[in-house]
Amino acid sequence: MTTSRHFLRFWTPLLLTALACSLPGAITPPAPVGAVATQPAAAPTKIASSAPEASTEVASAPPPEHRIGVRVNKGEAEFYDRQTDEKFVPRGANLWRWKYWPRGNEQILIDTMFNTQIGQLDSALAELPRMHGDGFNVVRVWENACWGGAPGCMDRASGGLDPAYLKNLARFLQVAKDNGVYVMLTVDELPDTGGYRSSLSSNGGQIEGSFNQLFLTQGGIEAQSRYYADLIQGLREAGAPTDAIFAYELHNEAFFEGHLPPFSNSSGLVTPANGSTYDLADPAQRRALMEDSWVHYIDEVSQAIKAMDPTALVTMGFFVQHEPNPVLIGDPRIVYLRRVLSDSALDFVDLHAYPGYDLDMRQHAENFDIIGYNKKPLVMGEFGADRHVFPDVQTAATVLQAWQAESCEFGFDGWLMWTWGGAEHPDDYWEAVQADGAIRGALSPILNPDPCVSILAP
Repeated sequence: MTTSRHFLRFWTPLLLTALACSLPGAITPPAPVGAVATQPAAAPTKIASSAPEASTEVASAPPPEHRIGVRVNKGEAEFYDRQTDEKFVPRGANLWRWKYWPRGNEQILIDTMFNTQIGQLDSALAELPRMHGDGFNVVRVWENACWGGAPGCMDRASGGLDPAYLKNLARFLQVAKDNGVYVMLTVDELPDTGGYRSSLSSNGGQIEGSFNQLFLTQGGIEAQSRYYADLIQGLREAGAPTDAIFAYELHNEAFFEGHLPPFSNSSGLVTPANGSTYDLADPAQRRALMEDSWVHYIDEVSQAIKAMDPTALVTMGFFVQHEPNPVLIGDPRIVYLRRVLSDSALDFVDLHAYPGYDLDMRQHAENFDIIGYNKKPLVMGEFGADRHVFPDVQTAATVLQAWQAESCEFGFDGWLMWTWGGAEHPDDYWEAVQADGAIRGALSPILNPDPCVSILAP
């Protein structure tokens, strides 16, 4: 599906019936153009038994330079390795350890990978040498997906972030680095506690909904900026090798809440954080309100991140717009990408696209508005095969390889499959490690060095 299969609390009533379902038809991500040479994989390394320790000097010293950067080469935006000066092609998978947690008469979903009380860190760490052995070089994880009063989350009721939780995340970063795998950190929402949500405001009732308030108000910008500053500083204090971070992703899948003010209003004026005033009776200004606000939000939060970690890459995830190909009919979540793609401070853009639903690859590209686009690198941060759509894993492997290859035509520069697997609680999508690794092999940079070529028979 084209939405956050990632259990956003925006969809709380649907959580139990749609575990990890990205709305069918318009979601998911990307790939590079042309043949790409892959570096030979080194032997898998052992898993460290504990997180690195940081001294006060290390935590206060300048952060290490990130090895992967973005540049324009011969008119094309691309990732590159700052040490070797060679093009870098992100290829990997999403990794999580979701778990149902009882809360009264309901069950809520939380990611327990870094949880300090019910964590599954060792299980996740065991997958990193396997990824490395297949030649994958990026893993995408949720830095925080724990809420609803569950224990062991990242945030502290007393304020800020829990150092013990960040130490678990630091350990993951270290083992990933030891295995030559870069980590893309993503998140859905601000932590429940820690003091971050207290900055959100409704601007006198004009702006309602956590996402609208986050993207449209100065309080939202300040809250997200403070959260990332605390995260980066906390990781450094935990001794984390922050140069193992491929990118900080501001949001897994960003959208505006069209069923809530200001977008549910057909008249009136509203002035968001960028200081401009928009007439809600004018459809063009309503759209400009969203696009301009995202550019302003991204620029401000990116500055806050780079003040702490100057060479870090910053991105943001999206599912497709509802047009020009009709999709997500009736879905109140709104996405407009033109100015995000052309004018924002993002280093690259993460677009989510899944085969087998309402849109084919070209239609996804049309709805993403990326036909002929080459200003920023594009990463397909999620693409996967729904078991209900592809009941045979070999068919799923063939489809995913072909989907990846076809996306090269539309400018994708990297791909992260949904999902790697190994969790006790799988979702509706085939995992890379299932069925003797059929999908793993189909997408492996070792077995299939050129992501833009499909070598499996249809």
